[in-house]
Parts: sequence; C-alpha cells; structure tokens
Amino acid sequence: MSQRSKFSITKRKTPSSSKLQVILIKIQRTTRLNELLQEHVKEILMKVSPEITENPPMVRFMTNDLFRICYMTEDKLRDYPNEYLISVEKYLRSTRFTSTEKDKSSRHSKRISYGECSLL
Repeated sequence: MSQRSKFSITKRKTPSSSKLQVILIKIQRTTRLNELLQEHVKEILMKVSPEITENPPMVRFMTNDLFRICYMTEDKLRDYPNEYLISVEKYLRSTRFTSTEKDKSSRHSKRISYGECSLL
C-alpha cells in the first residue's frame, strides 16, 4: 500500500457522511478484498447518518447498505415520488434525528431552518 493511499477513519472527530461515502466508493472500486474495511466504514456511516446540509439543502443518509440523498428544494421535492418522501420522513423520525436536532437548537438558542419546504 503506497503512502498516499493510507488514511485514518478512526479519528477524534467523526468525518462527514459525504467524506465517508467517497471513501466507501474508492474502497469498492479498488478491490473486493477490503470487505472488512468496507463494513467498518459502513458502520461509521450509519452512526453519522443522517446529515443535513444547507447549501444545497439536502438530507444524506444510509439505509440497507444504500447511500441516499434527498434534496430539499421545492423543485426537487416535486420530482420525488411520494413513497420516497414518506420513507425519508419515516427514516428521520425513526432515528430520532428530528428530536435530537430540536434539543441541539434549543440548547444553543438557535432555530434550525430547513427552508419553506416540507417532506409531505
């Protein structure tokens, strides 16, 4: 393994889901012999997921070994099938992500705004 391709996944600061997705894709492309490393990255990604970004407004999450993205702009929300949006909402509710974010925002006296869009 060359010096360039070495990286550390277990840092003090947890990497973002987008960085973990890039790592996961690189691992999948290189070889199937890295299954243990793949599983380790997936486990970390499941812990980090879901992630909401503001620019562009989107939700990134991983379910059933699939990395999913849901853009939260009005135009994009219209393009998604209703079943997909319902599954995203159920996922966010089942992971207690919404209540966690509410707690964080109330502690910091900031209101988290995801725009005028709603999932349903």
